[in-house]
Amino acid sequence: MMTVFTTLGVILGLVGIGYMIYSLSRPEKF
Repeated sequence: MMTVFTTLGVILGLVGIGYMIYSLSRPEKF
C-alpha cells in the first residue's frame, strides 16, 4: 500500500512544481 501513496505523492509533487513554474511564467493569470 505504501508504494501507492508514494506514487501519488510523487505525481502530486510533479504537478505542483509544474503548476508553480506555469504560474511564474504567466503572472497575469493570477
